[in-house]
Amino acid sequence: MEQRSFDTADMLKSASPAVPTADRVLQVLAVLAQQGRALAAAELIEHTGLARSTLYRQLVRLKRWGFVLESEGYYAPGPLSLQLALGFDLASHLVRQARQGMVDLAQQSHESVGLIVAVNDQAICLDMVESQHSLRCSFEKGRSVPLRSGASAKCVLAHLPDA
Repeated sequence: MEQRSFDTADMLKSASPAVPTADRVLQVLAVLAQQGRALAAAELIEHTGLARSTLYRQLVRLKRWGFVLESEGYYAPGPLSLQLALGFDLASHLVRQARQGMVDLAQQSHESVGLIVAVNDQAICLDMVESQHSLRCSFEKGRSVPLRSGASAKCVLAHLPDA
């Protein structure tokens, strides 16, 4: 199966002028997931390119469903996001199949071993087996970086199809 990488913002910019609501709400959720910290509305507008009124409509929808929490004007992934992550951990065939090989490789090499995939122009760490050394890989499970940033992400990028 071919793995392709897409930039979420580029996908929406190239879409028709009438971007479906589902795409906008998922774009907000993806930005919150990728940032790894709570964001103010102004930051979300900057990252998504959405109009303020559109952003707030999407945030209301996400808060109602439990995917986003708001605290003092900052927005972060909500409790339902945790359930999605747990569901992924339990159902991911790739993670289950790779885990023992990762443990074996970490024991043999005495280095950290990460399972990293490309999704929407991001390198996302699906699983990590840490080294016993004090100097370790900066990736951690669930974190993402742009595919063009950092050695681990560039290794993933180097093995993707040219498209």
